[in-house]
Amino acid sequence: MDKSNAIKILKGRKLIASVGTYELRVTSVVAHTREDGTAVNIINLQAMTEYQDRKAKEALRAGNNQEATNFALSTNVLADRYTPAKGEFVNVRVDSYTNKDGIQALGVVSISPIVAKQAANANFSEFEDELEEEDDLTADEAGEANDVVAEDAPAEDAIV
Repeated sequence: MDKSNAIKILKGRKLIASVGTYELRVTSVVAHTREDGTAVNIINLQAMTEYQDRKAKEALRAGNNQEATNFALSTNVLADRYTPAKGEFVNVRVDSYTNKDGIQALGVVSISPIVAKQAANANFSEFEDELEEEDDLTADEAGEANDVVAEDAPAEDAIV
């Protein structure tokens, strides 16, 4: 991968700098089996922590463009649990934890679907009734105007 493509991918990521809940896009889902035989799904997200941001920049400087794009926020879930699809937006809860090297880091502690609000249908029934009433009034007025024109018009057999 060339540097410009790697940078384009990295520019599309959200920067996660603090604990919180974020709405993020799933970039890929990969089925994986752990050494103990447990089936999990690795969920990659369109985001990165400040640490991952620094590591990606180091990789780019070293000419490791593909490696740079591998720095992204991810999590894994048991294969029988909620697993979002690629492209789906999800709520991601990020919290701090102590990693295996004893360093405080940010990581995903939960992922859940975004609960959409139910939209109601637009209601045009009353408006439609109003329009029909207006159309009826306009038709009545047009009919009265025709009656007036007819009264003022000379009869067909009249001598003008």
